[in-house]
Amino acid sequence: MNQKQLVLDYLWKGKKISARKAIAYFNIIRLSAIIYYLKKDGIEIETERKDNLNGKGQYVEYYLKNSIISKKQEEVDSFFLLKK
Repeated sequence: MNQKQLVLDYLWKGKKISARKAIAYFNIIRLSAIIYYLKKDGIEIETERKDNLNGKGQYVEYYLKNSIISKKQEEVDSFFLLKK
């Protein structure tokens, strides 16, 4: 499974992902690049900025738009089969 599929599968479960989670769960260093390519492929991903708990700086979480969550898993799977 490639990095785009790992991230999309995670988002498909209704979860949000940040750069820190991407590193911890999937050893993905450049989450923003993966998100860029998913968006370029037509996946509707929302971006949410959040403040750090210590009040210094911000981070970003990504999640799927509600419209794509309503699609069937087979549609997402076939999306990647067509891209190969």
